[in-house]
Amino acid sequence: MICPNCNHDNPEGARQCEECGADFGKTVQFPRHRESTGIFSSLTSCITSCLSYVLIALLVGITVAAVALFNCIFNFPEAPKEGYPEQILTLWEKIDNLQKSKCEKSGFAGESEKTGTPEERPTEIFEETAEEESMCGQPRIRFEPSAGTISATFDIYLDGFSANDSIQACWYYPSGELINCAELQSDKNGYRKTTFWSEKSDPAGEYRMEAQGVCSEAEATWTIHPPRIE
Repeated sequence: MICPNCNHDNPEGARQCEECGADFGKTVQFPRHRESTGIFSSLTSCITSCLSYVLIALLVGITVAAVALFNCIFNFPEAPKEGYPEQILTLWEKIDNLQKSKCEKSGFAGESEKTGTPEERPTEIFEETAEEESMCGQPRIRFEPSAGTISATFDIYLDGFSANDSIQACWYYPSGELINCAELQSDKNGYRKTTFWSEKSDPAGEYRMEAQGVCSEAEATWTIHPPRIE
């Protein structure tokens, strides 16, 4: 019989322990020890919860940073030359290069991008466009008359080209087939007059003229009607 007090193995039927003298006929009271299981479980649960919150906050922060980074909201700093493990520096450089390749296509230039060109402001683009239009002109082509019968003569007025512009003018049949091309020279005001003579063999329909200057172009149409039958 095992003694509940000292774990001594006593003979079967013994009334008391041979080792410690404990009476097997009475209930033996043993000192109770404080159980630490509940405290340990609470501490473990608290640590797990805290780690979970930290992990969630870290994931949210990484997600927000990644979205901002690859939407070119801020510039990712360049990787330092030393001071960090080689694996971290390699990953750092890859992320920086990835943002550069992505954000350069979007016209993004960070403050630390010393080799990049300054970001153009809308006003600067507008001023450059206006200056280009001023230099190239806004050409127009006008026919007088704008319509006539076969064998009629049409006066053509080219206006708004650049000063002393070299203009390549071409005329097309209603079918789109080329009739002729000629080199025209505008005056100092960007103006030039020429003439188109229709022939009896020309088909009726809507004709087209194209005029290409050095940095501007224009086109217009005029109509030739079949001869009147009286």
